[in-house]
Amino acid sequence: GIFVGGAGATRGGVGTFATGFTAGTYWLYEDTYDKPTHLARIVVLTVVGTPPVQTPVPSVGLARIGLGAPSLPSNLPTSGWLKAIGYAPLNSLSSGKLAPGVTQADLDTSGICFGYAGNPQTKNCFDTSATTSANRGFSAGKVSAGASVYGYYRLTPGDYITGNTAPNAYFDRPLYDGWYARFAVS
Repeated sequence: GIFVGGAGATRGGVGTFATGFTAGTYWLYEDTYDKPTHLARIVVLTVVGTPPVQTPVPSVGLARIGLGAPSLPSNLPTSGWLKAIGYAPLNSLSSGKLAPGVTQADLDTSGICFGYAGNPQTKNCFDTSATTSANRGFSAGKVSAGASVYGYYRLTPGDYITGNTAPNAYFDRPLYDGWYARFAVS
């Protein structure tokens, strides 16, 4: 099937996305790692008839997500709709706010901001005071290659990074080996 995407939210958070449906049958579900988490919660949506004229969503930018680093504007306003287009199976943007003073060298040097088994990170590069969804970042999830989704975000000013969590040879490590994009919110 083709996945048209969705929204990611942490417990208690709210996710918003926009997409258009043509006539057909769709599954709506909560997921983790590209499959439904609760089979009893799958909802079947049947769309019939000719779809109405779609209202264009005014996007603040375009994100291209696939294997490797995503491509998106280097500066974004504090809120808006970001259109994400998938270029590999099951693309998902995942982002987080950087702590003040994080340099490009910190991000690019293995083991400083990103650790892994046997090589823990040596610096906390992310804003640990981010207790609201406006500080954590945003995500737009599970878009098939060639499909797109509009995700709404609202972020506080600062520096962020985002990566693709599409399954790959390194599992779901969105920021592995520099496969991320850095952007500012002002």
